[in-house]
Amino acid sequence: MDRFREKTCIVTGGARGIGAAIATRLGTEGCTVAIFDIDEQAGQYRQRELEKNGIKAVFYKVDVASEEMVKQAVEDFY
Repeated sequence: MDRFREKTCIVTGGARGIGAAIATRLGTEGCTVAIFDIDEQAGQYRQRELEKNGIKAVFYKVDVASEEMVKQAVEDFY
């Protein structure tokens, strides 16, 4: 399952719940997962869990209601 190999997927709200499930699924499909979430503790936990399962993941503390925070996180990633 490598249909997203060498791709990056940004998952907003990816630290918990449906967002975490989406991040996991996309990671199993081969992409690097960038988790954007306001909950720093949950985001760091999710990053570690994804990495334990062999998924490349990075967490950014981002309030997606802030265009500037989103822009900065994307620039930091790339």
